[in-house]
Amino acid sequence: MKSADAIAEGVWKAYETAISHADAAKVMFDSGNHALAASLAVLSAEEIGKMVNIDGLLFAHRETSRKKDHDDAFMKHSTKLSSSLTFPWFFFYLSRFDPGQSRGSDFETIQTILHHHVDEWANLGKVFGSDFDIRDLNRLKQSGLYSQQTENESYQAPAELVTKEQATAVLNYVRNMAEGLKLIFPGIFEKYREGLRDLQANLTGEEWTGVNQTALNFVGNMVEKVKAK
Repeated sequence: MKSADAIAEGVWKAYETAISHADAAKVMFDSGNHALAASLAVLSAEEIGKMVNIDGLLFAHRETSRKKDHDDAFMKHSTKLSSSLTFPWFFFYLSRFDPGQSRGSDFETIQTILHHHVDEWANLGKVFGSDFDIRDLNRLKQSGLYSQQTENESYQAPAELVTKEQATAVLNYVRNMAEGLKLIFPGIFEKYREGLRDLQANLTGEEWTGVNQTALNFVGNMVEKVKAK
């Protein structure tokens, strides 16, 4: 299994990349390039999903399928996007590394971000349709990056393939997650690293098995759906 320090460093690098992509997406959108903004926003969502996956490596033994699932997540866009769906749980989990954020105005801010997350997710369904799947954003990302040939053999540029309404919905959804992470993660990172060290050092073999099974139950359906896609 990977060391706690390596896992913490990996989560931090994914965090930095997620924030960078989200910020760049806003710049692109404000400059009028809504298609590229949408693609960058989707890349940010993938990095947020990667944060979840790397964090889960703490509970993955090298010989288990969960280790392979996490390794696959670095290559499979659909897996990273699916993992980003756990943001509400992951965000609250990170906030618990600083007990002060579970009280008063900080807790109210966390609640506001989570409520906005639900609202922005609902808006994605309104914009993309009731059968919207988070993995559909991978196709949107490609559309925002490349010109494509249509069914009638004409060609369309990214700005024609991605609507401004779609870009706005994706950007708002992702930026809410990014702003939430910026609010708490830099301030609790060292406590997060220490917490991972303590878990890895003190869990017994039986506890490792229990945690691994809980994690498998938590992400099992999601992973199976991704594999079947």
